Order: sequence, then C-alpha cells, then structure tokens
Amino acid sequence: MRLPAKTKMNNQTAATLAAIANAVDWEKTGFDQQAIIEAANQGKLGGPLTSWLVTQEWNQIGAYRHPLFKFNIGATDGKDTHATARKVFPAGFDSDFENWGIVFSGVAPEMEVASYELIRNGKFSDFLGNTVAELEKCRMLGSQFLKICRDTPDKFKNSNRANFFVLTKGDESVAKNLSNVFVPRVYVFDDSKLNYRPCV
Repeated sequence: MRLPAKTKMNNQTAATLAAIANAVDWEKTGFDQQAIIEAANQGKLGGPLTSWLVTQEWNQIGAYRHPLFKFNIGATDGKDTHATARKVFPAGFDSDFENWGIVFSGVAPEMEVASYELIRNGKFSDFLGNTVAELEKCRMLGSQFLKICRDTPDKFKNSNRANFFVLTKGDESVAKNLSNVFVPRVYVFDDSKLNYRPCV
C-alpha cells in the first residue's frame, strides 16, 4: 500500500496497518477483506484493534451485511393485538405469530433503528448472529416490529426481497440456548401490500 507523499500517518494508523500486515498472509490471499476479518476473529490483531474493527462491522457478521441507513420509529402504546396486526399484513398473516407466543402489546419509547443489506448469501446465524449478545443487539419488541411495518413500509426492500427481524417469545430477552428467538421475514409486493412469512 503506497500513501501519497504528503500524507502524515499518526501512531494509531501506523499500528493498525502494521497489525493487519503482520496478521494476513498476503502472498496467499492478496488484499482480502475476509482474511482481515478472520484475523480479527482469531485475535491476531490485538485487543484494541479487534474491538475497533467490530464496531466498524468488520467482524464475521460484517462479512455478510453492511449498513444502509438509520431512522427513528415512534413510541408504542401497548394497545396492539393480533387482531390489529392482521390488518397490517393484508397480503398474508401467518398463525405462527400466535404459535410462537409473539405479542404486540409491549410499551416502548421512540428509538433509532439501523437497516442493513445482505452482501453475501448465508444462514441466519451468519448475518444475524448466533450468540445471546449478537441477537440482543438485533432484537426488538413485537410492537416495534409492527410499528415499522405499519408506519414506515417505504424503508423496506421490495421486488420479492425479504426483510428480516429478530423477535422473541413474549418479548423476553434472548434465552441462553436461543430457543425463544423468532425471525419473521416481510415482503413488499408490487401493490405495496405487506406479506409475512415465518423463517424460524
């Protein structure tokens, strides 16, 4: 990597480049983002640098998705039910919401939501996470999920592309064995109607 002659490199930048350079087999991989991610996952880049890369989504999950935008959703008042939820999905509402114990009556303040786009094919555990901590970062209340679908469907990808969410039974925290996690996918049809299909 050649820097312009006038570029000044501080100690942190130099240490970062040196750690990456020493951790990756350049002759074998070339400049491969995945190789750097794997080096970070294996702890080869050192604690502070590895932590920084994780915050920048340069971790295993970051290899499958990248951030698109953030937006705010309003507070939820706890008055929604499965009956009102059905009206949000005129193109299809599956009984799995009730079977899995998903509720829409949670009360929550206004919050910021991050939207990501998949850039590689993978399993749910690849791009959503497979630990309590990772899934907790993605999890929202059933009432918040419903509010996004009802109030901001323009934020969804359409043309038969799935939009994934992470919910839990009874709005519980993610269980240690992940058994209470439910992943619905929402599609937006050409007539702008929402359809829900179960995944997990």
